[in-house]
Amino acid sequence: MNTKKETVIFVHGAWHGKWCWEKYFKEAFKKRGYEVITFDLPGHDKPGKIKGINKYSLNDYVESLVTEVRKLNELPIIVGHSMGGLILQKYLETYTCKKAILMASVPPYGVINATFRFAKKSYFYPSLLNLNLYGLVNTKAKSKDAFFSPNISEAALEEYTSKLCSESFRAFLNMLVPKVTVTANSKIPILVIGGSLDKIFTESDNRKTAKKFRADLIMVKDIAHDMMIDVNHEISAYEILNWLEKDKDL
Repeated sequence: MNTKKETVIFVHGAWHGKWCWEKYFKEAFKKRGYEVITFDLPGHDKPGKIKGINKYSLNDYVESLVTEVRKLNELPIIVGHSMGGLILQKYLETYTCKKAILMASVPPYGVINATFRFAKKSYFYPSLLNLNLYGLVNTKAKSKDAFFSPNISEAALEEYTSKLCSESFRAFLNMLVPKVTVTANSKIPILVIGGSLDKIFTESDNRKTAKKFRADLIMVKDIAHDMMIDVNHEISAYEILNWLEKDKDL
């Protein structure tokens, strides 16, 4: 248990919003003594297809994280999921934090491999041609295939799918080859955590990310991409909290 309350900022990924942290993780971290900050990236504050979201760049998302950090008096711990993990990597090129957790994160070499995996889907090219990335996740079948374990409940799947939103095509293009630069700031403690059932970023992707940042690596069994709300989400939370607190008694 923390005696001094550290602050954790959670950065959500593509198609999601702060709701994905508030379902389970916010309370789990607060119970362990952390102050918790969740926020919506620009254009992610409401579900469904969002007009104008394509104007936002990856850098716009990074700046929104910078804005949240600047509100604090001390450096936070930052957790970034998926695209949020890449936002955190780009943030660390210029800024720093106390500790960083890259959760089912976009690798530093970008999303080209993941895009090829999506390209096998029949709905990929119509969505791409219409610059409408919401079309990749806008049904229960699509969102389950991308984000969740086979045994997720129908009720949970329906709830989560209804909360997904559009994603910026401009930000997607930025993520293809992001050219992440490893700087002195990346010498902070970093954890890379991934799920064994993740179809978007594989164990190989996570291992390469961990190697790039000389980070600790944890692979969680029987969990898919949305590690904070999928089946076995409590194991993901436990692993992150255990890693954060492993040196506190030394």
